[in-house]
Amino acid sequence: MNIGAFWVVSVVSSVRGREDLDAFRGLGWSMPVLGTCMAIFIFSLTGIPMFSGFIGKFLIFGSVIKSGGYLWLALLGVLNSVVSLYYYIKILKSMWLDKPVASETLHLSMYHAVGLVGLAVPTIVLGLYFTPILEFAERTLSTLL
Repeated sequence: MNIGAFWVVSVVSSVRGREDLDAFRGLGWSMPVLGTCMAIFIFSLTGIPMFSGFIGKFLIFGSVIKSGGYLWLALLGVLNSVVSLYYYIKILKSMWLDKPVASETLHLSMYHAVGLVGLAVPTIVLGLYFTPILEFAERTLSTLL
């Protein structure tokens, strides 16, 4: 999800020549693969269920709460996720709700489209079916410890 989000920013930077919020204006409509992948990466980074970022945050916050005495730290982490969602949604709003520049015709290269979709699919799949990753981590930890 991190690599994918930075890849989208890199594509926007090369297409528009800048990386500010206004550079994302309307890209969801003129480059729907780019906009959809960015939405997936942003939702995962925020920790929304169904995306792989949720599983990581859920496990971390659960471990912090289970360790006892650190409920405040878990609440701080959840609050941080909510604040990050506020800022991430601004990007999605600009991509999907703001009108695109009318005179602009944009095309996403096949290389970028395949790469971004190749990162977006596991972000969803690992959010829905994360058991193999957990089993692998448990086996690795038991081997190391």
